[in-house]
Amino acid sequence: MRGGTLMSEISGLPVDVTDLLLDPAPSVHVLEVTGGRWTGKSTLLARLADEAEERGWRVAVGRAAVQPSSARPPFGLFLGVMDDLLTRGGVETREEGQEEWARRAFDGLLGLGEGTAELRDDPVLRYQNFRTVRGLLEEAASSRGLLLVLDDVHWADEGSLELLEHLVRHPPRGTVLLALAHRPRQSSLQLHTVLNEVVRDGQARRVAPPRLSAEEAGALLPEDISRVQSSLLLEESDHNPGLLKAFAAMRLPLHPQWPSRTNLPVEALAEVLRDFHALSPLGWRVARAAAILDEPFSLNVLQAVSQVDDEELHTAIDELAGQDIFEADANARHLRFSNSLLRAAAHQSAGPGWLLGAHARAARLLARQRTDDVRLAEHLQFQIAGEDSRTSRLLLDAAAGHRWTDAMDACAWAETALTIGDSGGDEAWATTVLGSALALSGQLGRSLEVLQRVGGSAASHAHAVEALLWTAWARRMLGEADVAERELATAVRSAPGLGPVERAELLADWVSCTLHLDRPVPAEPVAELLGLVEALPTGEQVRVHALSAMAGLRESGGTVARARAQTEAAARLLAPLRDDDLVEHLDGLIWLARAEAELKRPEVAIGHLERGLSMAEGRRFHSVVPLFAGALARVESGVGDPHGAVRHASVAVAAARRTDSPYLRERSEGIHAALASGPGRSGIGRFTVLGGEVAAADALDVLSKRELQIAVLVSNGRTNSQIARALVVSQKTVETHLGRIFKKLAVASRAEVAACVGRSYDHRDPLSRTGVDARTGLSSRAVS
Repeated sequence: MRGGTLMSEISGLPVDVTDLLLDPAPSVHVLEVTGGRWTGKSTLLARLADEAEERGWRVAVGRAAVQPSSARPPFGLFLGVMDDLLTRGGVETREEGQEEWARRAFDGLLGLGEGTAELRDDPVLRYQNFRTVRGLLEEAASSRGLLLVLDDVHWADEGSLELLEHLVRHPPRGTVLLALAHRPRQSSLQLHTVLNEVVRDGQARRVAPPRLSAEEAGALLPEDISRVQSSLLLEESDHNPGLLKAFAAMRLPLHPQWPSRTNLPVEALAEVLRDFHALSPLGWRVARAAAILDEPFSLNVLQAVSQVDDEELHTAIDELAGQDIFEADANARHLRFSNSLLRAAAHQSAGPGWLLGAHARAARLLARQRTDDVRLAEHLQFQIAGEDSRTSRLLLDAAAGHRWTDAMDACAWAETALTIGDSGGDEAWATTVLGSALALSGQLGRSLEVLQRVGGSAASHAHAVEALLWTAWARRMLGEADVAERELATAVRSAPGLGPVERAELLADWVSCTLHLDRPVPAEPVAELLGLVEALPTGEQVRVHALSAMAGLRESGGTVARARAQTEAAARLLAPLRDDDLVEHLDGLIWLARAEAELKRPEVAIGHLERGLSMAEGRRFHSVVPLFAGALARVESGVGDPHGAVRHASVAVAAARRTDSPYLRERSEGIHAALASGPGRSGIGRFTVLGGEVAAADALDVLSKRELQIAVLVSNGRTNSQIARALVVSQKTVETHLGRIFKKLAVASRAEVAACVGRSYDHRDPLSRTGVDARTGLSSRAVS
């Protein structure tokens, strides 16, 4: 016997359950396993059956069919049981004719064979048949114990429940244990009454599968799910193993409002849809209509989308609540799906044509109710009409705000808007909305193509500034940071007439890009930024202070005290800030974490990185997740948490593969390979982001001779121009080599390069093949 496909595979049998198999004259004849759907009831029964067989017991298994009540075969719960006992050697008949009578009795229960209607309908003969079945069980248990396993009893037909009640009230003699599992919210009052009586009398034991612990959940979850996301998944699943496994397969908890954003894997979909097999066509129709609506459902919208009358709606709601697919509040005015897997399955099972019509009906009704743009956009994205400027503008407005909540939804809405209508005369704004949503969602190449359509200069057009900022971001994530830095520098120099906020945003992005390239940041833009800080939103103020701290740490002769003052100013602003107010400034959170790591405060850095990673994952910012996850992996490695480091490196790789950026993929895969190799193998064994212990002794073997020369000079504190003069090459050549060094060592700063060199130097002379003097850091040519 096996558990369901969504069930847990982690917990052993509880001791009080195992004890029932050890008592040769048990006082407990019934084991009742209760719990909601996918909590592990079937798994517990399967383990009990395996344990019983190992101890020499005979096992017979029955399971109720998931069918509408009118189609359920009589006594269907016991079909498998009787088949096991009568056809697999379960009953050793000692008297001639006994087996034939047993078969006739069972045929009577099922309503099969000649003259069986009388057996089925006559209460006296029916009772005799029940006694015969009880006798079969006693016969099966005569030579060894018998375990009778009955699963999904909440779906049992009326005859099965009647026979079950007889066996519970009149237990078979001998060593017979009846183990049954059911969902209390779907079980009949008749079953509850009988089981409560025998539990109260001590003849039955009631157990529930244990809730998952955080440790057990960690064993179930794949490696590429972050620690923060693992906690969210466990909370979202309410410690239910089946829900957790399904959520993990999709890498994110299902969004409570938009089931259309995630498709269930085929195996999970098939398992979830079992719960719908008992529904009537009317129940199916209303469930699918509900799946496209906000929760709790508005009954008038549900009725309109379902296209049913009042009586049909009430009948369907009763049916769906009875099957625990819908749940209601105390006064039954507010309804929702019992869990988000059911909602997603109902949506996924509907045909595309039906969905188009349902969304159109919902959109018409919600528009009349003057609902908000975001709620309406979820339905309008299925618009298939021709030119429609009003709908197009509504979708663009919704996408502009929603891109910071869900980048993928915003992409879909903006693309639909530009397909079905114009932008209302504001082409630059519409294009920027789409381009930014594409950039956040990881479609960076397409984002560049779209954003390059925006005309105008930074000085004359506000949208052009925003488009330039998003273009710079996309270029950085595609590995074209040098191009982005030049474009931003040109814009800063040629746009003196901008307002303070636009000017500050350009300056901040320029500084961020320069830091990304690991170049010294001129003092002037940082000073100007700090002078503008009071005019900025709080989230952007955090970013400015973080950039200032990092710029100070990169400066020749920069002081730790000054950097610490800037990080403390950022932290004071950050503490009361809500995620919704910070989400537009995540770049600042990255730099703040990196500054804290350089200042030897890794735990503070980890807190910032986990907060940013949680926001990026939950909003499907696929281009942002690798940055936070990769940085988190490096810091965790440095503080001695290799398991967490490898997990978050895996998260970075998985997210990077959802983007179209080879740069992000190569960078993330490099970090993962370095960490996964472990100390003593090739690659990087231990390192932190921006300082601290970093590399195994052979880490520098991946560098070419010239790259190693430059790495050593970097470790001696030389600037790029000083290195260029020392090696008699151009500064551009040094920058190119330095980019390759960063990628090969999976590091993000000069400080990390220096730490790699320092650690290797502790084990062997890393300069033996460089031609660079270890004391001066200069080439032998320059010295001579």
